[in-house]
Amino acid sequence: MTARLDADDKVCGCGRIHTAAQWAALDIVGTQPDYAGGALDLSDAELTLLLATQSDGSWHDSGIDFAFKKPRKVERLRAALDALGAPYSLNPADSRGRARFRVQTSAVVDRVRARLGDAKVLGPWVLDLTRRAHDFLCAEVWYWDGCATRLNHYASAEKANADWIQAALVLSGQRANLRVYTPSA
Repeated sequence: MTARLDADDKVCGCGRIHTAAQWAALDIVGTQPDYAGGALDLSDAELTLLLATQSDGSWHDSGIDFAFKKPRKVERLRAALDALGAPYSLNPADSRGRARFRVQTSAVVDRVRARLGDAKVLGPWVLDLTRRAHDFLCAEVWYWDGCATRLNHYASAEKANADWIQAALVLSGQRANLRVYTPSA
């Protein structure tokens, strides 16, 4: 099977993100699934907020609280909230050196909660994403509950989240397997 790619497409494969031109230059045939995606076209900012909430957010007073030490997470969340026009406050450094966000009650928070539920678990909507949104989700997940430097490890305490991410990655042509890690005492 040969994938149909546009010049702007991003193609996931071999654990790395490639532009369509880079992928074509690799001269690999048959490794990219012919997955068209669904009809749910969430914006990049919406997907970023969903992944941030699922991995690091806490429901609080009908809003969402976050606390980060990693500058990449602070910048990604701030950009997403600004793009969505979500009301939030930011304390750049608490007593433990963490930036603390509080996203206030809003339609944005209501949409996030409707998708993730009280338990903050991904769901079947992941497979309803358009191909563009699907590819963004597969690229963005590494910056929240994954390895942002190697882009190849994802971890979740919720097996259902790992299952949904595994399905998304496989549909994007990436290898994915599940392992159970037992914490040392």
